[in-house]
Order: sequence, then structure tokens, then C-alpha cells
Amino acid sequence: MIQEEKIKIIKSTANLISDLIDTEYHAEYYLLDDLNAIIDKYVKESIYAPLLAGYTDEEIEFLRKNIISSKMISFGTSVVICEEADDWFDKIPVDPIDNHTHFGRYKKYLQDVNGFSTTTLDELSSKTLNPIMNHAGNPKLDSFDKRGLVIGDVQSGKTLNFIGLINKAFDAGYKLAIVLTGTIEALRQQTQKRIDYGVVGFNSDVQTDATVSAFIGVGEKKYNPTQSRFTTALTTRETDFNGPYATKICISLNEIATPVILVVKKQVSTLKKIYEWLGKQHSLIEKKPQSEWKNPDKEEYKTIKQTDFPLFVIDDEADYASINTKDDENNPTFTNAWIRKILGLFKKQTYIGFTATPFANIFINHETDVEEYGKDLFPKDFIVNIEPPKSYIGANEIFLEDGKYQNSIIYEDICPEVKSSKSRYYTPFKAVPDSMKKALYDYFISNVIRDLRGDTKAHRAMLINISMTIDNHFIICEKVTALVEKILQDYYLHCKVPPYTSKFIEETKQEFEKEYSHCGYDWEDILKRLPDSNIAPSKSAANRIQVLIVNSANKMIDYEDYKETGARLILIGGFSLSRGLTLEGLCVSYFSRNSKTFDTLFQMGRWFGYRPNYEDLFRVYMPEELVGWYKGICSSMEELKDDVRRMRDAGKKPIEFGLRVKNDVATLKITAKNKMLYAEDGFKTVIGYGSVIPTPDIYCSPKINQENLQSIENLLKTDMDTYGLKIETDEVSKNKIIHDVSLETILQIINTTDFPEANDFYNKQSLIEFLKNPDFLDKMQKWDVVFAEGRKTESNKDKVFKFLGEDIYLTGRQFDKRSKAVDYLRIQGSIEQLHNPRDTRAGLDKDIYDSIVEEEKQYFESDPKNKTKTWSESRIPSVKYLIKDRKPMLLIYVIDLKIIKNENEAISEEVYKDFEEAKVHPVGIALGIPRLTDVLTAKTLYKVNTVAQQGKAEDIVIEYEED
Repeated sequence: MIQEEKIKIIKSTANLISDLIDTEYHAEYYLLDDLNAIIDKYVKESIYAPLLAGYTDEEIEFLRKNIISSKMISFGTSVVICEEADDWFDKIPVDPIDNHTHFGRYKKYLQDVNGFSTTTLDELSSKTLNPIMNHAGNPKLDSFDKRGLVIGDVQSGKTLNFIGLINKAFDAGYKLAIVLTGTIEALRQQTQKRIDYGVVGFNSDVQTDATVSAFIGVGEKKYNPTQSRFTTALTTRETDFNGPYATKICISLNEIATPVILVVKKQVSTLKKIYEWLGKQHSLIEKKPQSEWKNPDKEEYKTIKQTDFPLFVIDDEADYASINTKDDENNPTFTNAWIRKILGLFKKQTYIGFTATPFANIFINHETDVEEYGKDLFPKDFIVNIEPPKSYIGANEIFLEDGKYQNSIIYEDICPEVKSSKSRYYTPFKAVPDSMKKALYDYFISNVIRDLRGDTKAHRAMLINISMTIDNHFIICEKVTALVEKILQDYYLHCKVPPYTSKFIEETKQEFEKEYSHCGYDWEDILKRLPDSNIAPSKSAANRIQVLIVNSANKMIDYEDYKETGARLILIGGFSLSRGLTLEGLCVSYFSRNSKTFDTLFQMGRWFGYRPNYEDLFRVYMPEELVGWYKGICSSMEELKDDVRRMRDAGKKPIEFGLRVKNDVATLKITAKNKMLYAEDGFKTVIGYGSVIPTPDIYCSPKINQENLQSIENLLKTDMDTYGLKIETDEVSKNKIIHDVSLETILQIINTTDFPEANDFYNKQSLIEFLKNPDFLDKMQKWDVVFAEGRKTESNKDKVFKFLGEDIYLTGRQFDKRSKAVDYLRIQGSIEQLHNPRDTRAGLDKDIYDSIVEEEKQYFESDPKNKTKTWSESRIPSVKYLIKDRKPMLLIYVIDLKIIKNENEAISEEVYKDFEEAKVHPVGIALGIPRLTDVLTAKTLYKVNTVAQQGKAEDIVIEYEED
């Protein structure tokens, strides 16, 4: 117990050190691990170090918490990608007493245990968690079905976020939360423990161990004064919801006063038992006729009604196991089917997937909806991209050419992937190769440097992941252990006794000079500490380097066993080291795998994350080919994130915009083939020959539109005056047309007009580069500029505008405004199509036009599938008019707005009035590029999801109302 007088002194000292830290680092936000490392440095090395030398551990910890509480701690920035949501959660009255709410107790717990300041946690709440909750379903409504996805970088930390969401969901009125944790029991137990401390507040294993304290974490008296049970866990750290345990739970949600939570693996038997428990206890299911059972020995049930209880599901690693990998929608994979069947028991359901590799999730068919299983798990309602803090070391910083840590990669003489003896291409592990020995030296040296920096009790790890099979893990472990013991024994015998040298010591010195001489220490500093840093004097098992196997046949690491001394581990494994597991203090990774998919390789990157006070020490050994693969993955991931950010700006739901993933690494697939059943090959940009590039998204500002039209008029007038051009009436379309406008003028029009980035295919820079393609520059020099006019009738005679002295008829187009959050309108609403394919016939010779129409008509009538259909010229796509021997064209649309009658009608009405009062019309443009070649300029191959596939403009034929 710290005396009151001492508390005042410690707080005063904490304030002084806090000011010193700000003076040196000038940071608005700190990452917690970074700040702890900084505090350790100041405690040991600042002018206050002599004063603090006499402090007890309790007093130092109190000092630390006071410093942390004075800083803003960063959790990363949450970016919600979807339309403007109902802010129902923000409207819930907040109870000022923290221990009255689930999230309030969790917030106080994080303050005490992690030292987060109130301001920091308020930011986490308001800027990350609340926006996600606003896009979840409101449990007070009669029914809803929400599907979302949270994207976070590998090893960037996500459990804190979803625990916060669960607490907020319970505060909002959700009755049941289910956390799906993958397929490995050790990882489920790890998550259950975090949930016990952060949500339940009660030790889930107390029923099996009477010596364990019951109330823990948020359930402790200081957070929960009445020691009430606020949440009920129906799973424990030792017991999943399966086997005899599940059959004993004969209670319904009606009989449990508190919210209920289950933390379960994504295994068929477990999910089936949850479905049967919920269904039987609430009379929601009935037994199928035996003739319908897929297995005649196992009875099956079907859902007959839904419950009113609201359900909140967190699917951790949502791209793994949850995805339907069968091409028969009526017969999905069992895990996928049971997740959907559980969701189908509830009228009110929110499903949120968490993953660092969202490829498989975006390739789910968004239209799948089968009666027996319901909708598939496509994140139709929202996507959240959580940007990591600057201190996060991710793939870009390691693998890209301008990456800060690219020198951390070592790819010479890497041991190849070791194959099992059962493999056709068996590769035995006979002896530790030189490259692995160098990696071991790096680990031993990094241990010394971390000790010299004062991190004596910090965990450290080395990863060896070169085989997936358990039999190889034992062989590798045996040989690595033998070598480690030889090296450490050599250190112990020779590092403190002259002549201070041996073969191992000389090799260690060479490695130090090559990799770590920049760290500010001399070889003598390292030499003296090699024994103490790698073999503690006590020689106890927990105090020295251990070589351990991490796989399904061995117990998972429990860092609680090393909390007093810090773990120093060399870990050998495969799959269990590839996803979900955090390796504390990972310094050296030795990695060689031939996985050929983006997501699997990315998830194996245990070296991503935070490296406080040792970011210059970590090393990654891998083959050169693998480095190239990771570079390709980085590029694809960043492009996907850019698309997601762009769609955020567009204010659309994932079900309303298409996503694409670049797949230009010839030897790699994006994800497993059976996770891309509905993806198609395509190109991200449709800037190509024989295509139309339109601007269906147009700014709502009358001023911007007026300036766009004025710019077009001024530039065209200059061309007309310079070259003697004039406005004529097109022979085919009867629209106004200007022939032979210069490419220079077209480029200026593109450059000086302003259209939203929400336009899928219209990008100024890409267009300008495309039009300057030297291969076809001579074909692009002269353009037809066409005014896409409306019908010229007596009733429309007033719907004209003056342009260069001519009357141009307005063209009628329906529109809506997506939400108040966006600053643009959308032509044709969700279809988003400005141009009519018939517009591109303008500028053609009449005989050529007639021959195109006749040829298309004959082709249509010769197809037996069209016997019951009526021929119409509107069926001809733009590409048929954009023939090789014609000029490129710029289409100009000055629009007579017509409001689409939908849920956005009131918002659209405001836009309509703004234009009407300003006496301005919206202006859009489209570029028509002749089919000079069948090869697109964008050679990069992409996989596109089902939403993107539906977004192909030429697949949609619209009969425009032009009067």
C-alpha cells in the first residue's frame, strides 16, 4: 500500500516525466507498447533515474499508470465504408455512472489495467465502436438482418475492438452474443479468457476449480460494486459448447435475466448443438421426416419460426472456415450452412466478420439466398477498414522498395520448405543449414541488445515455420535443440574466460558486424552478455531459452507462465503458427513455405505488428521468390483498400459497389479456388478501345456545374475560332455536333472540369495517360464533340439552353442523392448510367450506321433464344458503334433532372430545388473510344466480385425518357 504522501510525490514526478516525453517526441498520440518502452527508458536513464532507483515495483507501476493516463493512446482509425447509417446507437442516453453499463465497466477496467486515459477511451468509443454500432441493427426494431466486415492488418490487434462492440451491443439491448474463433481449441481458450475478463467479469472455470476467484476483470468489486452477474457465459476456458456439456444446458434465453455469450470454435458439431439448443428450447425447429435426412442414422431439423431475441455474432478470422466452398448453393459446406441456420433462427440478427485478409469474403455471391439456409455471409451492409497507427510495422514497410524496414529481410541460402515423408516430393530435414544457424545467432544477439536496452523482462521469440506436418516438427525441433545447446554451452564456457573465442563465437561476431553493428554497441558489449542473456544463472526452465513445438499435438503457449521473467522461446510449427496466434516479442523469423494464395501467405506473417524498442532488431529470413510474392500481395491489398476508401467517399453499401482484387502475380492465386467460385476475371479500369467512359456521378453544387459548362464552352470556342469549326446537325442522331475538335482541347476539357471520384471508371490522370498512348496517338488527334440532346418536340421547346449561340435541347435523366453525407447526385440511381448506347452512333456515316443496325438485327433474329423477343435498336451496345474507322467522341449531357421515387426522395428534392433556384443544369460528359485494337491498355488481371460483374454498363439496356 503506497502512503498518501508518497502518492503526491509520485504524481508530481509522473507529470514532470510526462512533460519530458512530450518535449522529446512531440506526439499527439502514442501506441501503448511504444509509450511503455519510452517510460522504461526515462525511468532508467533520465535525470530522475537516481530518485526512482529506490521505488518499489508497486510505486513504479503507479508512476507508469499516471504517465499513461496523461497521454492520448492510439488504437488506429476506423473508416466506415457504407451509406449514411441511422445513428440510432448515438441517440441512446448514456448512463453517467460507469458501473451501470457493460462498456462503462470495460472502460474503467482498461483504464486501470492498461493505463488508458479517459480521453483515449472516449475516442475509441466515439470514433471506432459507435460508428460500427450505428451500422449494426437496432435491437428495439421488430426485425433486421445486418451483415458487415471489419478489416484490420495482421497482428495489428482486434480483440479489444470486438470486446468493446460486444459490451456496447449488450448495453443496446442485445440478448445473445456468439463469438466464432476459428478451429483451434487453444485459440478459442485464449479468446474465452479475454472475454471472461472484458465482458463476463466472472471466471468461466470456477465451476471446475474451487480455488479460483470467481469475479475477475470487469466483475471485480471496483468495477462492479454489487458483485452482480451482468453477463452469463455458456462456454468456459476448458469447455466449448459441445459434448456432454452442451446437452446439460436445458435452459432457454427467457429464463436467463442477463445477456448470454458463447465463445465457440467453427466446428460443425458445435454449431449444430447451438442450433438445436436454441431451436428446441424456444420451439423454433421441428424434426424433418426421416426420408429427408442426409444421414439415415442422424436426425435432422428445420426452422419453422424465428425468435424475437436479438443476436450479435462476431466471426473472428471470417475468411477461414466460414466461407462456402461448394459450387452448389443448395448444398453449402457444413460450417457455412450451420452459421447461416443459426442466424436464421432470429428475426433480429447482426453478423460482423473480422479479418486481415478479406479476399474470400468479398467474393461471396451477394445474391445467394436459399430457403433452408438463408442469405450467405456477404458483408452487404457495411465494411469497416481500421487503419493501424503509424507505429505498426506492416507488409508495406517491410516488402515495398521504399519500406522503412526492407533491410530486415534476409533471403540468402534459405532452407527450402520441408515436406513430409508422405509427400510425393519428400524433402527431408537432415541438418540445420547455415542460414538457419545465422538466424539463431541473430536471435541470441537481439536478446543481448534488448537486455542492454533495459527490456530484461520482455518476452522474446524466434519463429521457425518451414513445414506444415507434425512429423517434421519433431525432427526439426530435435536438431535445432541440439545445435542451440551446443552454441549456448560454448557461450557459457568461452565468453567470460580468455581468449574469449571459439568457432561459434567467431561466427556470432561476424553476424553481429553484418546485421547489428549499427545499434550503438561494441562487440565487447555483446560478448560479455551472450551467456547471461541466453542462459540465465538460475538455469530454470522458465528463465532460459526453450525450443518448443507449437502445433495441434502440443499445448499452446501460456505467457502467464513467464510473466515474472519474460519468455525466451524458439518456436517450431506450421499451421498453428500461421493464423490468429500472437508471438510476443518476435525478433527473428525463419520462413519458407510454398503456399500459393495471397491470404494464406499474408496470415503467416507473424512478423507484422508492433516492435517497441526493438524495431531495428527484427529479421525475417525467407526465399527471394517469396519476397517477390509478398510485394505483389502488398500491392493488391493496398489497391483493394484504396477502392474501399473510394467507395466510402461514394457513400454506398458493399452490395451497391463492385470490388476487384489485382491478381498479376502469375504464380499466386488470391485465395483458394473454391473460395472464388463466383469471381470472374476482369480489368479494374475499362479505359480501353471500344468503350465508353462516363460520369454518372455529378456534383450537387450548381456553381461547379456552371463552371464545368463554361469551361467546355470557352475551350470549344477557342478551337472553333482557331480552326474554323462550326456546330452542325448530325445526320444519324440529329443531335448537335462539332467535327474535328483537337485532342489538345479534349485534354483541357478533362483537366479543367470537376467530377466526383465516386465515378467508377472516370479518372482524370488515367484518361489523360491513355489518350496520349503513342501507339494510337495519330488516331486520337481529331474528335467529334456531340451534345446528347432530348427530343425536339413542341412540348419540349422551352427545355433548351444557349451554347455558342445555338439552342441545345436538355436531355431528361432520372437521379437520386444517396444520402446527406455525400456531395453528388447519381444519374439513374443504383444503375448509375449516364449515357445511352444509342448516343455513340453520332458521327457515323449514314450508310455505315445502317449496315451496323441491319447486321445486329439479323444476328438477333437468327438466335433461337430470341424467338419470343422483339427486336429494337436499343439492344445494340456502344461497342458496335465505336468501330475502328471513326473518330473518338466526347458526349456532353446538360440534364433536365427528374427525381426517382424512392427512399431518398426527400434528399433528392433539396438538390432539385438548389439547381432550380440557381437556374443551372447539371452537366455530365462521356468519352467514346473507337475499337482501334481488341487489347485493353490495362494489362493487369483482376478478379471481380459478383456486385462488380453486375455493374457492367453494357449489360444494362435503358429506355430513356427524353421528353
